[in-house]
Amino acid sequence: MTLIDQRGPATPESRDVVVLRNLRKTFRGRGGSADVVAIDNTSMRIERGSTLGIVGESGSGKSTLARTLLGLIAADSGEANVLGVNTVGATERSLRPLRRRAGIVFQEPYEALDPRMKVGDLIGEPLKLHRGLRGTALRERVTELMQLVVLDPALAERYPHQMSGGQQQRTNIARALATEPELLVLDEPTSALDVSVRSEILSLLVSLQNRLDMTYVLVSHDLPTIRAVCSHLAVMYLGRVVEQGTVEQVLGSPSHPYTRFLLGSALSLDPDEKTAPPAVNSVGLDGKVDRRGCCFAPRCVYRVDECTTSIPKLMHRNTPSEAACHRAGTV
Repeated sequence: MTLIDQRGPATPESRDVVVLRNLRKTFRGRGGSADVVAIDNTSMRIERGSTLGIVGESGSGKSTLARTLLGLIAADSGEANVLGVNTVGATERSLRPLRRRAGIVFQEPYEALDPRMKVGDLIGEPLKLHRGLRGTALRERVTELMQLVVLDPALAERYPHQMSGGQQQRTNIARALATEPELLVLDEPTSALDVSVRSEILSLLVSLQNRLDMTYVLVSHDLPTIRAVCSHLAVMYLGRVVEQGTVEQVLGSPSHPYTRFLLGSALSLDPDEKTAPPAVNSVGLDGKVDRRGCCFAPRCVYRVDECTTSIPKLMHRNTPSEAACHRAGTV
């Protein structure tokens, strides 16, 4: 990923499936409290066939970003060109063509499924809506999709509560694949599953991408998952992307103090893996964020005066990845 202003918006013929420009989203504060900035003038692009991981702590804005780019959450301003469609300010009618070309798999598998519908009907619903399939053609395609996600077609007559968590998530994946999407957003797709099932779902997702030539956006707080699945990575903190690049660049040689903090905080099963000590001081967040400078400055042990008065640009500073840090490459 390179600087956003070097190329134009995504078109069906371009290599870029997603191009975001200065995307912003705020949520109104409760009880008279200040508005919460969930996405703070974020710009990035995602190339066709890649897997972009978005990582960050809870509240970093990663899930909001993923849902906003699809138009599931309305942005305040900016642009989100997805497969040639700007989803910012778009009507549901204008988004309808995109719904056939982009899908999403949510975190909680059971909550994403209508408990009153049988599995076969759940998978067949988008085929009816977007492909107009009926009768034998519909049943045959549902069977094909269930086989594609390694789900026994005999389960088509069951209800969601009669299946395991892994089977429920496979059903969600089959639904998302029904329209043969070019882009698939995965919002913490394995975090609600047992550890033994997570690897199965991740292996399935990797296999499907290789077979179907899709582009993935994977939202996760789990760095081992990011390492296993993603080609590129964006690190978010308080609504801003603070570092982005290939997975090897960002995790192999992190340039932003917050990325180092995440790596230093992550549990590793490899005793030989060395991570930098967390670049965080003892001062915690009190809910008030001064956005005139670096949003991580209050917690950063490397901050200087410039960090609190000037927003650092996301760019290369003699670093492998792009980092939004005035001191990147020197600390």
